[in-house]
Amino acid sequence: MTTTIYHPVGTARMGQGRLAVVDERLRVKGVEGVRVSDASVMPSIPNVNTDVVTRVIGYHLADMILEEQTKDILNE
Repeated sequence: MTTTIYHPVGTARMGQGRLAVVDERLRVKGVEGVRVSDASVMPSIPNVNTDVVTRVIGYHLADMILEEQTKDILNE
C-alpha cells in the first residue's frame, strides 16, 4: 500500500502549448465561461499548505474577472 501526505496539484496545466488546459487568465481552453481556481493549476507542490496558495489563486482570479468586467463596462 502506498499513500501520500500531500494534496494533489498540477492536474490542469496552465500556459501555452497543446498540453495546457488553462491559459494565463485561468480560462479553460475550448470551453467558454469556465475558469479554474484551485490547486490543479500549480506546477508543483509548494512547501506550504496548499490552502493558502489556493486562496491566493482565487483572489487573483477574482481581480482578473473584475478587471475584465470593468473594461467591458467602460468600452460600452
